[in-house]
Amino acid sequence: MILTLLLILLAANGAPVLLRSLIGRRGASPVDGGRLAWDGRPWLGASKTWRGLLAGILLAAVVAWLLGPGALFGAVLGALAMAGDLFSSFVKRRLGKASSDRVTGLDQIPESLLPALAAGVWLALAVWQVLAVVLLFMLADMVGSPLLYRLGLRRHPH
Repeated sequence: MILTLLLILLAANGAPVLLRSLIGRRGASPVDGGRLAWDGRPWLGASKTWRGLLAGILLAAVVAWLLGPGALFGAVLGALAMAGDLFSSFVKRRLGKASSDRVTGLDQIPESLLPALAAGVWLALAVWQVLAVVLLFMLADMVGSPLLYRLGLRRHPH
């Protein structure tokens, strides 16, 4: 089950990157509408789009349907992964970090922990299984992002 959850989370988080590499910025409307927060910085940034958000949820649903837990399960996990990613972006903007800046932990934990906790409740997983999903997701992101950059699928190595 850990591998299944990891694949669903990787699909959710990889979908926006994959979609952007396939079609560029077409239809990429920022979630925050380009508005600035009280601190003069973007709420989330231009890289967080409605298109990417929907792509993450939909691909997670498809992968979960193909792997067995079901499309609803995947959509819920995808939505939680995307919510965690939006939270990370919000915090990074408050810290004055660009969307391309690596903040180890903040870039991986919210988008993996929220869905892993939900999966833990949904599937009655042990705490170690939930933590294993988060740790494996962190490792996959830290190794996979530079690889995707070298393959030309990411704009930044992290």
